[in-house]
Amino acid sequence: MLDCKKYRCFNCDSFACFNRKDLVSKTGLAKGLQPKDKLDRDDFKKAFKILKTSLFVIKDIASDPFLRGTIIFEWKQSLKNIKD
Repeated sequence: MLDCKKYRCFNCDSFACFNRKDLVSKTGLAKGLQPKDKLDRDDFKKAFKILKTSLFVIKDIASDPFLRGTIIFEWKQSLKNIKD
């Protein structure tokens, strides 16, 4: 859950969704681009645990070594940009 009070780029509470690989408002997908922000440390740690498990459990990710490698590479890049 991405709280709109914590992440001011959202006008309502939102969440990250692996299936659609997009940020999705609880009210549904918007026609325009979704806002972007950096996760704080607590949410980053939660997301890492979910992502680490998903790399080997979600069929689309686990069966595609290129996609899995890309996710790991991007995650390592984002470690450099954690918001304090």
